[in-house]
Amino acid sequence: MASSISDPRRLGTRASKCGTLFSLDFNMEGRAAEHPPKSHFDTSSSSSHGLCRCRHHATLNYASALASSLDPSPGEAPDSPTAAGDCPFSKPQRETTSLLCTSVSTSPPPSWSRAPACSSEEERVHGETTTLSISSPSWRSLRAWSLGVVLGREAQREKRSRMPPQTQAEEAAIAASGITAFDNQTEQGGGKEEDDETASVFSMKSLLWHGGSAWDAWFSCASNQVAQVLLTLPYSFSQLGMLSGVLLQLFYGFLGSWTAYLISVLYIEYRTRKEKENVSFKNHVIQWYEVLDGLLGPYWKAAGLAFNCTFLLFGSVIQLIACASNIYYINDRLDKRTWTYIFGACCATTVFIPSFHNYRIWSFLGLGMTTYTAWYLTIAAAVHGQAEGVVHSGPTRLVLYFTGATNILYTFGGHAVTVEIMHAMWKPQKFKYIYLLATLYVFTLTLPSAAAMYWAFGDQLLTHSNAFSLLPKSGWRDAAVILMLIHQFITFGFACTPLYFVWEKVIGMHDTRSICLRALARLPVVIPIWFLAIIFPFFGPINSAVGALLVSFTVYIIPALAHMLTYRTPSARQNAAEKPPLFLPSWTAMYVVNAFVVGWVLVVGFGLGGWASITNFVRQIDTFGLFAKCYQCPKPQPAPALAPQQQRH
Repeated sequence: MASSISDPRRLGTRASKCGTLFSLDFNMEGRAAEHPPKSHFDTSSSSSHGLCRCRHHATLNYASALASSLDPSPGEAPDSPTAAGDCPFSKPQRETTSLLCTSVSTSPPPSWSRAPACSSEEERVHGETTTLSISSPSWRSLRAWSLGVVLGREAQREKRSRMPPQTQAEEAAIAASGITAFDNQTEQGGGKEEDDETASVFSMKSLLWHGGSAWDAWFSCASNQVAQVLLTLPYSFSQLGMLSGVLLQLFYGFLGSWTAYLISVLYIEYRTRKEKENVSFKNHVIQWYEVLDGLLGPYWKAAGLAFNCTFLLFGSVIQLIACASNIYYINDRLDKRTWTYIFGACCATTVFIPSFHNYRIWSFLGLGMTTYTAWYLTIAAAVHGQAEGVVHSGPTRLVLYFTGATNILYTFGGHAVTVEIMHAMWKPQKFKYIYLLATLYVFTLTLPSAAAMYWAFGDQLLTHSNAFSLLPKSGWRDAAVILMLIHQFITFGFACTPLYFVWEKVIGMHDTRSICLRALARLPVVIPIWFLAIIFPFFGPINSAVGALLVSFTVYIIPALAHMLTYRTPSARQNAAEKPPLFLPSWTAMYVVNAFVVGWVLVVGFGLGGWASITNFVRQIDTFGLFAKCYQCPKPQPAPALAPQQQRH
């Protein structure tokens, strides 16, 4: 795109919008062609004409633009062509400025010409040393452009100073992504968009593979939130009773949305601070433990890493167990342990999905699958009607009540991957209320299905943690089972991908471009997940135990405490990238809400819920044992005995 330099301020403003460096082609008419570089100091893509990379020449930047806009030193003739063999700037200018003649196109413009080496401090580029000499029209153009850069920079600073603090924080979060935005209509962020997307926005690859919009994040959150728990919520209702089940779903749904909001605020705060330090996140995915490390220090990093990784590990285990349990209702010729072997191998293929950018089509399909399954459960239960002699006795015992409550706590605590989903967005600051909107949709799936199943089957659900086990076999049920299998494969990838990132960073493979090499490096993560799914083949009780012991801290207590400590000082609150929301416009009110979250989840979720879940978990182990070949499988019917008269023959 060419832009005239007749208005230096306009050109400089446009230049400074980039927030990074430009390489420019000057021609006789005094116009400049803008080319965004690949990185701040990347000269590896220079053309065959090379760069003038003398040490006294540095990249054209804003600090040197003012110096370069001054008149040449005495004795230099700026209006005459530069003599071959001489640098376009005098020695005093070379010493006081860091101006570089950046090369820029495959053919030099008319006013640029090859010249011998600049000085003894030259560097070779692509095997040959080249420099560029500048004739007088280009000299004037360069001076005018440099002045425009300086004026534009000042205009941008003045404009930003008038912005609300929230807008400044949003711009800083986008700038920290490592991607340059050339206009306000371009939505970019996260530092992971590839250059070829701009060439074909509506290409099939972009449609199916590259996702970073607010809609993509919404689909990811909603799809990930209603995975296998959709099948265990009726089991929880039988432990809680109808009224408690509905109320706790609403309560924990909004509580989870609040802590997801806190995580998004802390992410933006972390990105904003790192942007001020000129940290680039190109080819790097930010994770929750890194946010804690940057804001609160290494001890918080260790806590976040331990809880988050353990939670995601068991979340992946639950997906494998659920896959084997579900497929058994279609094909019971193989036991559930054998199906676990098979689906473990299938789920290992998720190592080929690079990041959450690439879950666009899968998130969309996954939400459609869970929507079908939820409404199948609702309609099938209504059509089936109440079972003969149905009893609704819940709640009967405290251990069952708090086990069901922690299962619901786990249902709406699936935002252990919130930071990774935000980082995959083009504008991460838009995430703040996405989780709440996703939760509202999830309510339309979980409340009708769980209530209908409990109404139809009552206390029978106490011994059937998987809702499919009580519904008659039909084509509709088989379709729901198959769709849930595919969805659980997707959710396995959601839970495992953050673990892949952590492992890649440990072994130094995170910035590797090759998908095959990264997939090979990720395989050791799948093996322990596979093994644990074979040891503990009952995913209903595991949900409750994971919810009480891991989710309580990972997605409720730690985010609330981290927010309180991050903004504990007046200066931190004054300089916060995100101010309190409109519905809670006071820092004091936020502290009160956060303190309530910590206290409630610590006592009810971790304390009482942990006691109940562990008790129920141990009871399941005593009943079925470890390495159970076919958990909750119906016993085969014995062959009918021969009649006495038949035995004589």
